Amino acid sequence: MQKFTSTNIFATILKIGFFGTISGSIFFSPLPSLIAIVLAPIFFGLKSKKIPKIVFYTFLFYFISIVSVMIYDVESLFNFKFYKKDGSFIISFAPLLIFPFLYLKFNIEKLLKAFLIFAVSVYTLLFLYFSMNKVSVLSSFRGLFDAHNAAGGFLSFLTGICFVFWRKNKSYKYFFAFLLCVFMLLQTQSRGSLLGLILGIVFFYFWRQRLMLFTKIIIFSIIAVQVSILIYSYPIYKKYNIGQGTSIYEYIYTIDKSVDGKTANIYIRAFDNWPKGLELFFNSPILGTGFGSLNDTPYDLKGVPGLFSYNAKQGKVFDSAHAHHSYIHVLGEQGLLGFFALLAIMVCMYNFIVNNKQNQVVQSILFISFFNLVIMSFTENRFTSPSNALPFVILLCLYIIYVNGSKKELALNG
Repeated sequence: MQKFTSTNIFATILKIGFFGTISGSIFFSPLPSLIAIVLAPIFFGLKSKKIPKIVFYTFLFYFISIVSVMIYDVESLFNFKFYKKDGSFIISFAPLLIFPFLYLKFNIEKLLKAFLIFAVSVYTLLFLYFSMNKVSVLSSFRGLFDAHNAAGGFLSFLTGICFVFWRKNKSYKYFFAFLLCVFMLLQTQSRGSLLGLILGIVFFYFWRQRLMLFTKIIIFSIIAVQVSILIYSYPIYKKYNIGQGTSIYEYIYTIDKSVDGKTANIYIRAFDNWPKGLELFFNSPILGTGFGSLNDTPYDLKGVPGLFSYNAKQGKVFDSAHAHHSYIHVLGEQGLLGFFALLAIMVCMYNFIVNNKQNQVVQSILFISFFNLVIMSFTENRFTSPSNALPFVILLCLYIIYVNGSKKELALNG
């Protein structure tokens, strides 16, 4: 039986938050984030000589973002909608500010199995209810989230857990859970979530076979395709002032009058969402145009174009009208400074996962989930979204605590 210590309390808070990630409406999952934000100054004061890299770069990203929003619109910090929409990363990454300082040896695999049983059971019941009350065959399954992509992102995370347990145990119950989660994921109609899961699993096999060169080739191919699209679409966006003068739907119907909803979404990304982020980046490449500025349209950019500009539009908006691309979104609002801070966090995450195999089940789940997020973020604003990022971040924090505890136990036993 473990002693009742402050570390046990913090670990329990993380566990409650982890189970709470099944929903975007029942606010248990942000609990570790709120605790982290409140206690971060104390941890930094007490542990200032031994700050883990991932904590440092997370703090740097927060510092850049908070300074940016204070300059752009300080009132946003006192608006709940800001944290739910434009500033959602504040919730998503906050656990990384304090929990990597802690160490505790516990049965993390047992915790994951309990989470898996809980989440699959809840979502199976929700899906049965959805199936019996579906208005149309085109309706998408959203579970306990407001948006189908949010539900898809969570279910892709859950499916990855099922896959790893099935791979380890070769058990029919895990195989059935895997198939069930895949089916529910398909019903969300979230193509980015499905792509992220598939490539996450493919990259996992590349990693196991020491073929990570192919992972790099695929990621650079995705970037090359999207750059090619933007080379074509950005001049059209500027010419027609799409989304700010000409309606994106008006433009779409001039080129394809019979377009369906799914194809229209691709056009919207290529000719509206992505170019918006790119426009802000081109105007202010180093610092961006202000954290939270991308959806404040029509833009009223002031400053020195190509060096530093900010969006001076009056009346701020908090909604989901983001760039639908995590990397372009950060480049537009926070510039290269914010982008490289985010990239540094991602590198720290990857390095920790691949270099710590104290529990290979959890390591495998985190590896698949990491690349799932990386790929999804090319199609949506996923890497900073609580519905998609928070389950991964909380599990990563739990594993960091577990690894720290294992290393300390090994050192003591010498």
